[in-house]
Amino acid sequence: PETETLSQKFTFIFLEDGYDHPQNQKRMLATADLYRKKGLVVETTKLSGQSHWHKIFSATLLADWITLYLAEYYRHNPETTPLIEEFKKSI
Repeated sequence: PETETLSQKFTFIFLEDGYDHPQNQKRMLATADLYRKKGLVVETTKLSGQSHWHKIFSATLLADWITLYLAEYYRHNPETTPLIEEFKKSI
């Protein structure tokens, strides 16, 4: 698909929260280490907000804006989702 070359430029962004369960923190660290050892780019950011819901909505907005700006940067329509469309056809 048209986004295949972009898939090779992935950056994995891990969102951390001080209230994450210790086992989930351990999983995120292990996954990030594994990705880095495979030569993949990993970034980590801490969630901030006044409440649990504020953090959830802030993270969602962050993801939406990143998606929009990356689509514009790479001159792709942000509303096209070939992999999701392919998945829908398969079910």
